[in-house]
Amino acid sequence: MNDSESNRSGDSLNEDLHDAIFDGDSDDVEVLLKRGADAESLFLDHTPLWLAVRRGNRDIVSVLLRAGVDPWRSVIGGRSAGSVALTGPLADLFADIPGAPPVDPAWMRRQRRADEVVAHYATWSKYRAQGESYAFVAGIDEDTAIRRLGLDPADCPITDGGDYRRALPGVGYEAYWLGTPPGGSGVALLNLVGTWPGSGHMWGPLSSPGPVVAVSTNVNVDTCIEIWRDGGNTRLFQSLQDPDDETTTEEWLCRFYDSSDDSATGGSKGLALGTLLTGVQVEEAWLFEAPKRLVVVPRT
Repeated sequence: MNDSESNRSGDSLNEDLHDAIFDGDSDDVEVLLKRGADAESLFLDHTPLWLAVRRGNRDIVSVLLRAGVDPWRSVIGGRSAGSVALTGPLADLFADIPGAPPVDPAWMRRQRRADEVVAHYATWSKYRAQGESYAFVAGIDEDTAIRRLGLDPADCPITDGGDYRRALPGVGYEAYWLGTPPGGSGVALLNLVGTWPGSGHMWGPLSSPGPVVAVSTNVNVDTCIEIWRDGGNTRLFQSLQDPDDETTTEEWLCRFYDSSDDSATGGSKGLALGTLLTGVQVEEAWLFEAPKRLVVVPRT
């Protein structure tokens, strides 16, 4: 076998290794390593251990660690597979490995808080990923939000859920249900028909100033999350996309990277991200049932 054939053979083994990890087959992983697959190989900029940690596969992680992979190798955004694992259910596999970085107690407090918020939204049963959209706006009251949209609060009556669902805003308009969560600050908006991602006519003025997080669900495609600050869109991503150097701290805390079978839905993580960034947290019953303001805006 010449060098070119040898390289192709090695590349094939490495690709098979990544496929086996994605499929969750620890036996195949062991066989491929014995055949010469590179346990440190990169595929789409990911190492085998990084993929195994994201998939939450304890058996495969153990196989790779026994093979001598470097758990502290930086992979994405300055993070290693080991440093990510130390904040979750695989931590015990990494805690005693030489070179393990200390886990910052302040970071773990933030992580526990984020996990609690994600778990809160994961209990919801209504309308998730059915085409509806949500938005959280920090630090303003209902009248201020309405005025930022160029409307008169007097023209935005309080309606119950039935009236909102029956609202027919007409061609070229959108109907939102807007309210202040009990005991909280800021406002939340619901649109059961859905809002197209990048709706600057809504999130631009509402974020001037301050942050807005909008979550758009769809029955056919991945949940879309966008962050607006001071009138501009600073971040737009889909909940299942791989983390990269642009992934924010709060996205890591909400574990968008987690693609394990036990992972929360993208919608739950998106709503949790909204809570972390705006301080607005809502209950399912309040959002879908409590009377709120009917806000009709032109679609542009």
